[in-house]
Amino acid sequence: MATRIKNGYDPRGAIDSLILKSLEEKLETQLRQAYSDIEYVHGELKVLSMGKDLPKAYKAAYARLRDVAALPLRVLHEAKKKQISEWQGFDPVELDMPPPAWIDRAKQVLEQINAVDLELEASLSEARDVLLKGQSNAIFDWAMPASVKVTLTLNHGPKRSIYDHIDEEYVGDGKCRIRVGCEYSPGMNNGEVENWSEFGDPDHPLFSGVCRMTYLSHCIVHHLPLPWELLPCIDEIEATLEFHDYQTIWPVANREVRICRVIEE
Repeated sequence: MATRIKNGYDPRGAIDSLILKSLEEKLETQLRQAYSDIEYVHGELKVLSMGKDLPKAYKAAYARLRDVAALPLRVLHEAKKKQISEWQGFDPVELDMPPPAWIDRAKQVLEQINAVDLELEASLSEARDVLLKGQSNAIFDWAMPASVKVTLTLNHGPKRSIYDHIDEEYVGDGKCRIRVGCEYSPGMNNGEVENWSEFGDPDHPLFSGVCRMTYLSHCIVHHLPLPWELLPCIDEIEATLEFHDYQTIWPVANREVRICRVIEE
């Protein structure tokens, strides 16, 4: 159980558990990505090492590179077969119930996140409408769906300065950044604060019948998952808009020639 300190509620147990979980997921993601990247290069080298039209010296060089790629590939394959949780064997720490003032602050933060979520959706819709006005003259297809990725900045405090090193952008200032596990897209709320909360117990401080959640709030609390006790520890939430499209821009013969794109105000 977490302890209470003289100045009030102590959420450090939940902070420890959250950061451990986020780094577990980060490691799993990086292992999968590294395996995929090396496997692709290994496949290319393997084909070239057996190429009939290549001089023997080149085939031998490709074979040596193939063997170099095979070693980390085997290591990563073994790592992928294991669950990270099996490696560190950790049981999450349960927290004491926060005092009323802490609970009130958590509810206030939740309401603010709900409000900014709806504002974000409205802003995305507005930007999309502006882009589509010039779609007929655009090289890129602005009708392609854009996504918003969310990063949360957590104030872990001076007593957990060990976490300063996990994000170089905030070294030494008592904060760390954690990626929220969601792929936010417009239309999740339909202009209303729909209830995405999973707190169905009437005795829970954030009972869904009283405290509603938009999609963004749901992703932070239930997907990250950020223990609801840590809502008052959120320092900042960042949203990164990402848009991906691919168009051939040269030679001109491979695409439709369009006149200069102008968006009227």
